[in-house]
Amino acid sequence: MAEWTDEYDRVLKTVERVLRNDLERLKRIQEIKRIGLYNDISENLERFETECITMPVDIYKDAASRFALARLLLATSSWVNLEDNSMTSGFGENELKLARDFERYHIFDILTIDEAVEKIARKKEGLYELITDYYELGYANLDSLLDDPMIMKDLKIAFKNRYTKVQHKIEKITFGCIERYGLSWLKSGILVKVEESEAIRERVIAEGEQRMRELESRLTEFESIDDENLTLTNRIFQLEGELLKESVEKEGTEKTLAELVVERDRLLQRFAAMDKVWTDQLDVIEARRQEIEKQERELQVRMEQERAEDRRLLANEIMELDNLKRGLAERENALNSEKKATQLKRGEIEDRLREIGEVIAGKPLRLVTAEDAKLYELNYIARFDTKMHEFPIRIYNPIEDKNYKINSWGDGHVRMSAGGSGLGPENPRSVYAVEARKYRVFGEKVRKVVVEAVSFSHLDEHKEYGFDTRRVSLSEFLTLLGGSIPDAEVGQYLHVIGIASPTGWDERVVSEIQSKEFAHNYVSRFVSVCLVDSVTGDVFYNPTDERIAGFVEFFKPEFDREQVERVKQFVLDAFSVKDYVLFEDAVSESGEARDIVSRAFTGLVDAGGYRMRWIEDVGAVVERVVDRK
Repeated sequence: MAEWTDEYDRVLKTVERVLRNDLERLKRIQEIKRIGLYNDISENLERFETECITMPVDIYKDAASRFALARLLLATSSWVNLEDNSMTSGFGENELKLARDFERYHIFDILTIDEAVEKIARKKEGLYELITDYYELGYANLDSLLDDPMIMKDLKIAFKNRYTKVQHKIEKITFGCIERYGLSWLKSGILVKVEESEAIRERVIAEGEQRMRELESRLTEFESIDDENLTLTNRIFQLEGELLKESVEKEGTEKTLAELVVERDRLLQRFAAMDKVWTDQLDVIEARRQEIEKQERELQVRMEQERAEDRRLLANEIMELDNLKRGLAERENALNSEKKATQLKRGEIEDRLREIGEVIAGKPLRLVTAEDAKLYELNYIARFDTKMHEFPIRIYNPIEDKNYKINSWGDGHVRMSAGGSGLGPENPRSVYAVEARKYRVFGEKVRKVVVEAVSFSHLDEHKEYGFDTRRVSLSEFLTLLGGSIPDAEVGQYLHVIGIASPTGWDERVVSEIQSKEFAHNYVSRFVSVCLVDSVTGDVFYNPTDERIAGFVEFFKPEFDREQVERVKQFVLDAFSVKDYVLFEDAVSESGEARDIVSRAFTGLVDAGGYRMRWIEDVGAVVERVVDRK
C-alpha cells in the first residue's frame, strides 16, 4: 500500500491547492502562475495514471475526478478572464459554463441560513437573483444537468462531490425563506418577467386608450367640418358655372372669389387643427408601439437563454404583444386614411380656387359638352379595347422579368363605370388582367399584370350645367390612383393605368408625374401610370419609368390632324363676318365629326386670343377675347 499512497499524496498536492480556492480567487492569480499550476497538474495526472494503477477503483475514481475538476477550474478562470491560452482547449463550453455558474453559489458557504434568508428577502448583494436562477436554470436538479453525454465522467463525479454540500445549504435557505415570507418571494424569474411584461402591456393599453379618448373628445368640435366643406364646394361649383355665362362681370367674380378665399382660409385652419389631433393620435400610437417593441426585444433575448418550457411562457407573451401591435397598426392605417382623405379635400378646394383665379385673370377654359365628353370616352375606351384584342399580344411583366403571350382574354376582361346620365359621360373603366396558376399547373389563379384604361370627367358639372371646364387636379388624380395601389402591393402584381380626360390636366399634375420625386411621393413599384389628354392626344408619363413606355401605344388617341386644321381655318374665316361661332354650326357647316370640331375649338383657345363660352339656349361658342372691365 505504501507504494501508491506516498505517490498519491504527492501527485495530488497541487490539485488540493487549487481546489481549496473558489473561482473568484483563482481568477485573480496571475495568468502565468495559473498556467504553471495547470501544467504541473497535467504532469502529475500522467504520473498518477501510470504509478497508482494498483489502488482501489473507488479511490482511483475519486482522485481522477479531483484532477479533472482542478484543471477545469483553472481553465474556467482563464475563460472568464477572456485570456488567450491553451487551458480551455480540453473542455467543452457547457463544462466551462457549469463550473462558472456553480462556483457563484459558494457565497452561501460563508453565510448562516438566517443571514442568507435576510439578504435574499431584501434582495441584497444579488442573492435573490442567484437563488431564483438556481431554480430557474435547473441547478436544483444536478443529476439532470449531469446527464449531458458531453460532460466528462470524471467531472460528473467531481461536480457531485464539490457542489452537493452547497445544494443542501441552498435548500435549507429556501425553506427558511418560505417559512418566513411564503412562496411568493420565490417565483420563477421567467414568471416574474412575464408578469412584468403583462403589467407593461396593460399599462400601455390603459394609458394609450385614455390618451386616445382625450384626443377623440377634441374631434367633436370638428363634427360640422364636412358640412362646411360641402357648402364651400357648392359655392365654388356655382362660381365655376357662372364664369362661362355671358352676363357675369369680371368685377363681380373677383369679389366673389375674394369671399371664397376668406372662407377657404378659415376652413383650412379648421382642417389643420383637426389634422393636428390626428397627428397627436398617431404619435400616441407610435409611442405605444416603441414601448411594446422594446419589451418584445427584451423577451426575445431572454427566450434564447431559456429551457423549452420557459420559452413557451415567453412565446405566449410575445404573441400577445404582437396582437397588440397588429391592433395598433390597424388603428394607425385608419387614421392615416382619414388624414389622406382630408388632405385630398383641402387640395381640391385649393386647386379649384386657384383655377378660378387663373380664369378671371384671363387664362382660357376648355369647354367640353356632356355629349362630346361621352364621345371622347367612348372613342378612348373603344380604341384601347381594339388594341388589347389584336391577338396575339405580348404583355411584359418587369417584376418577374417575364413575357406573357395572350391569345384571348376570356374572364380576364371587365368593364365598369361610375354612372352618369344616358347622354353624358359615365367615367368608364376597361380592365384586362393577365393571370397565371400560383403553382405553374395547379392552384388558384393569381394576377400577374393588370392593364386598365380610365376616362374621367366631372359628372356633377355635366349633370348641373351640361358641360365641364375643369382640368383634372392633383387631388383628383391621387384619388383615382388610391384604390389601385394597395391592391397591387398586396397582390404583388404590376398595375398599368392610362387615365384620360377630355378637359385636360392641371399643370401641377403634369409637372408632378414628370418629376424625379413622383414615384417616391405618390405611387409604388407595383403601379405605373400615364395621363392622356383626350382632345389634344398628348400623353404624359414619368420619363424614368421604363415600364409604362411599353404600354403607351395602348392608350394613345389617334385622329386626323389635317381635318382639325381645316376646321380651325373654317372658324377663322367665319370670324370675318361674325363675333362668335357656334359649336353646332361648325359641326353642320364643316361636315366634320364632333370630336374634330371640338379639337379645333380647343386648339384655337390654347393658342390664345380666343375663348369658349356657354350661352343659354344656344350652347357652346368660341369667340375672340375682349377685355371686359
